[in-house]
Amino acid sequence: MRQKIVESPQELEEVGNTLLMVLDKVTEFNKPRLLGNLFVAYLDNIISKEDMLRLIYAVEVAFADDLRKLIQNGTASDVGSHLEFLVPSGLSCVVAGGWSNMGSSSTEVSYKTTILANKMLQAYYHVNGTPNL
Repeated sequence: MRQKIVESPQELEEVGNTLLMVLDKVTEFNKPRLLGNLFVAYLDNIISKEDMLRLIYAVEVAFADDLRKLIQNGTASDVGSHLEFLVPSGLSCVVAGGWSNMGSSSTEVSYKTTILANKMLQAYYHVNGTPNL
């Protein structure tokens, strides 16, 4: 992938512009490091350009502490956890499980990580080797 970027000014410009626009808007301390990890994973062919661009958007939308918890906890589902707050970023999704209690219906809602979150974790661990943000 590194060679492709070196040989393709259009590819370099697209990826570089996206990173610069997001870095310009980043207000939380750990996000630039995570964005750098995504870029390295892209260069090492761990994630595709499309996945990297999706993940850049997800990181921009998510609260940094929720990202840190996701990296620390991995793909573990957790009712009422930080995963609830990652839904808008596309890094988690709602899982509803219905159950009946004495004739009345009720639904328990839980959350799980998405394929996109798994790709972010794969990229992060590829670069860092440990689950610390």
